[in-house]
Amino acid sequence: MTNLPADPAPDLDPRTVAAMWLAKMQRPDAERYRSDLDAWLAADPANLSAYNKAAGRFHDAKMLSRSTRWQRAPGDRPGHRTQWALVAIVVVVLGAAWPLWNTLSPPATIETNGRQTAAVDTSVSSATIENQHGAISRRRLPDGSFVSLDTQSVMRFAFNPKARDIWLDAGRARFSVAHDGRPFIVHAGTGTVTATGTVFDVALALGGSVQVRLLEGGVDVQTSIARPMPPRKLKAGQALTFTRIDHAVPIAAIDPRDIEWVDGMMAFESAPLSEIVAIANRYARAPIRIEGSGLPDMRLSGRFRIDNSDRLAANLAQSLDLTVEHQPSGAIILRR
Repeated sequence: MTNLPADPAPDLDPRTVAAMWLAKMQRPDAERYRSDLDAWLAADPANLSAYNKAAGRFHDAKMLSRSTRWQRAPGDRPGHRTQWALVAIVVVVLGAAWPLWNTLSPPATIETNGRQTAAVDTSVSSATIENQHGAISRRRLPDGSFVSLDTQSVMRFAFNPKARDIWLDAGRARFSVAHDGRPFIVHAGTGTVTATGTVFDVALALGGSVQVRLLEGGVDVQTSIARPMPPRKLKAGQALTFTRIDHAVPIAAIDPRDIEWVDGMMAFESAPLSEIVAIANRYARAPIRIEGSGLPDMRLSGRFRIDNSDRLAANLAQSLDLTVEHQPSGAIILRR
């Protein structure tokens, strides 16, 4: 059997490798290869993008094969028509990788310790994920999607064969959605964000307002649950914020500085020192404290790493000509 390495040779085009992985993940025993696929997807954003596009073409081809526009011709046998529809699907997706299909196509059973058993259906699952305090965490979901959770964030998910539902109960999350044909629905505040395969942020503020930022692909934002309204469609590079009351808000362009949070970076424009420190303390094991009259109101602009208290304190001190004191408790004091 041909095996796909977790780190393919650098001369292989991501689109070709994505098609190879897509074929392999149609196997009933696909879960045994999931960790290798995850490693490849996480190695380069281009890999996830290529995989999502290949999966999207696969799904679209399946929908086409089921379309009522494909009328049965006289004398056409249903089995014969289905066979050629499936061949068309494979050709659309795999293209030049077609010769690999026979090698990677699924067997009817999985063999374990010499015994053959039917493949297990892993499409139904649910759980709660919490990231109460500290570093930003990145998790893989059962469908192959990834979620990056900000500090003090809570989400729940429930996947079934027809849909993938996410509830963001607190905080902020970035979703890198694996395209498998089922809608991926994020419930936040009084609205929902629906995608199939894409990358987007959803942030839920304490007051209930929701901000959606779309980095790649497309999403539909339904801004009211109690009073349904037509969904707002976002394109890559667009953002939308809605509240419990104001749903008819304009679509805006993403500020590139607002999407670096998953790397622990934040950009500030004439922000009070107290605000910068308050945000950083959400991630810190030991807090940064400001001592000195008028010091909290000093304003600062720039990009800072906020998930490392020592580094941030040193940068702030250098920018504002302050001194840094490390106390035995671990707290960091900024003063003149």
